[in-house]
Amino acid sequence: MKKLLFICHETTRTGAPFVLLYFLEWLKENHPHIEIWTISLKEGGLSEDFRRISDEYIELSHASKTKNSLLVRIFKKLRRKAGGRFAPASFEDVLVKKISKEEFDLIYANTIVSIPLAQKFRKGSKSTKLIAHIHELERTIKMRLPDLKQYARNVDHFITASDLVKENLVLNHEVEESSITTVYECAKLAAPSKRNKTEEFIVGGAGTAYWRKGSDLFIQVARMVKTDLPEAKIRFVWVGNISSEQKIIIESDLEKAGLTDTVFFVGEKEDVRQYFNEFDVFLLTSREDPFPLVAIEIGMLGKPIICFEGASGTAEVLKMGGGYIIPYLDTETMAKKVKFYFQNPDQVEMDGNKSCELFSPYTPEKICPQIWKSINHTLINS
Repeated sequence: MKKLLFICHETTRTGAPFVLLYFLEWLKENHPHIEIWTISLKEGGLSEDFRRISDEYIELSHASKTKNSLLVRIFKKLRRKAGGRFAPASFEDVLVKKISKEEFDLIYANTIVSIPLAQKFRKGSKSTKLIAHIHELERTIKMRLPDLKQYARNVDHFITASDLVKENLVLNHEVEESSITTVYECAKLAAPSKRNKTEEFIVGGAGTAYWRKGSDLFIQVARMVKTDLPEAKIRFVWVGNISSEQKIIIESDLEKAGLTDTVFFVGEKEDVRQYFNEFDVFLLTSREDPFPLVAIEIGMLGKPIICFEGASGTAEVLKMGGGYIIPYLDTETMAKKVKFYFQNPDQVEMDGNKSCELFSPYTPEKICPQIWKSINHTLINS
C-alpha cells in the first residue's frame, strides 16, 4: 500500500484547498488502496471535509493549541526528559520528528507556503518523492517564499495551475520545463438555473477583497460606467470575504465616489452560486490569479468574463472566446466592455454560451486523473 502525505497551507473555502479536496475525494474513490495523510498549516471552513477524507489528519494551528493532543503530549514529554537541554525547540520540531518516521512514498506540497515544511519532513528519507503544486505567480512568490529558487532544487516534480505559472517558474526560478506539468484547476459543474427576471443589469466580481483580487479596480470600473451612463440600471455586486479594515476602506471609497447605491460588497456567502447566477457579466479584476476557480464556476453558468492580459491563466481559455482580454490595469477599456454588453444583450447571450462551452470541461472528473498521472509518474520513476 502506498502512503502519501498532502500538505495544505490552509483549509479555507478558497481555490487551492478546494482543488486539493476535490482530488483527495477522487483519489479515495478511485484508488482506495492509497493511504492518505493530510496536514493543514491553518484551519478553515473545509477542515472537517479534509478530516473526513483522510486516513490521518493533523491541523497544525489547532493541534498546537490543544492541551490533550498527542503531539503536544509528546512535545511536553520530550522537554521534561531533556530537562531543557537538547529539547525540541517547538511544536513543529516534534511534528517533523514524528512524520519523518512514517516513511511516506510521496509528499505533495499544495502551494508554495507548504514547501518548506514538506522538505523538512522529507529530509532523511532518500526514497520519499516530493511534488509541489504551484498556484501562485511572481508577486505572491516574492511575498510568501522569496527563496523559492533554493527550495525548487529539491522538488522532484512541479504541477502548475496554468501555463502562465509554468512560464514564471522557468524564467524566474530556474526550474527545468521538463519537470513541470500544467494541470488547470477544476470546479464542480454548476448547472445554470433560471435567473430571476429583473430590470437591472448586474456586473459581478468575487474573491477576498484585497489588492491581488483587484476589488479597488472593480470600484474604479463602476465609477466610470456610472459617470457615462448615470441613468442606466446597472448594479455592481462583489461576493467574497472582506476584512474589517478593508470594509472601512471600501465603504469610504463608495461614499466619496457617490456609488453607495450602485456598488455592493455582500461579503462571504455559503451559497455563492445563487449570486453568480444573477450576474450578467463577470469582471475578473485580479492583478494576479493563476487560474481562479471562480472563473470556472462563472463560465459554467454561462456568463461572459472580462479579465486583464498577463494577470490570469483564465486568459488562456478566453482567447478562444467567451469574453474579453484587455490590457493590464486598463480599467477604462474594461468599463467600455461593460457598457457594450449592457447595450448588446444578444452578445451577452452569445459570449455566455461560449464561456459555458469552454469552461465546462474543467471538472474534478476530468482534471483529477491528470494530477494522479503526475503523482504516479513521479512514484514510478523513483
